[in-house]
Amino acid sequence: MMEKEVGEIKPVKENRCSMALAHCRWATHGGVTRENAHPHTDCTGNIFLVHNGIISNYQELKNKLVGHKFTSETDTEVIAHFFEESLKTNDIKSSVLEFFRIAQGEFAIVMMLKGDKNLYALKRGSPLSLGLLDDGNVLASDIYAFSDKTEKAIFFNEDEFAIMNKDGYEFYKFLDNMLKPVSKEITVVKWSGTEEKNHFDHYMIKEINEEPEVAERLINSLRTEQKPGLEKLKELIQGAKRIVFVASTARGLFSQQGRRRSACRNSQRV
Repeated sequence: MMEKEVGEIKPVKENRCSMALAHCRWATHGGVTRENAHPHTDCTGNIFLVHNGIISNYQELKNKLVGHKFTSETDTEVIAHFFEESLKTNDIKSSVLEFFRIAQGEFAIVMMLKGDKNLYALKRGSPLSLGLLDDGNVLASDIYAFSDKTEKAIFFNEDEFAIMNKDGYEFYKFLDNMLKPVSKEITVVKWSGTEEKNHFDHYMIKEINEEPEVAERLINSLRTEQKPGLEKLKELIQGAKRIVFVASTARGLFSQQGRRRSACRNSQRV
């Protein structure tokens, strides 16, 4: 089952399933439309995937996919059709290796194939982490997405690919133009506290309403003991080639052997 929605946040019906994808889209390519919402699929409807990041050479890749029918304006849909074409002659590892070789930009991709009991995840640039639950696994862009479910996490490093199922997981590193198996350390996260929603329906609307207060607090801190630290941060940002902003909102969530509610301004679920 696949659902795509555009509009205000609303409850999503719970369904028991062994695997699920859920994702909140930030409209980088194409407008906020149902067609552009995630997940995206290929021509056959056998591949479903969600994606954080930007594929900077997506138009070049799209031009090579002659005969494919595209239904959205997104760079993400190009990924689905790329794997459709590649899997005609390759296995999944060879297709992922090919994608790592030619894709440009940043991406955290989670993909499922019809009839396949695995979830596939690959990362470059965009954050991705794996939460280890008693009854399955959860993939998310931030560990706060599953902080209420587990303290055990595995963090993806650059150019890593993982295969996950109910029995466990395997990690590979794109290195020297090859996919090489790697062992991963399990991190036990100690939470110092839990952010409460208070009277708000969900965390996203809570953060939106708190923006004026947070901005005022930041401005006022320039006049206090925070000033030297913020001036140093300013210098670091000005001299940085790449900047990563870290926040508590969990945008994307991809789960296996579990269930979770998912809703957002432009939301979708498989």
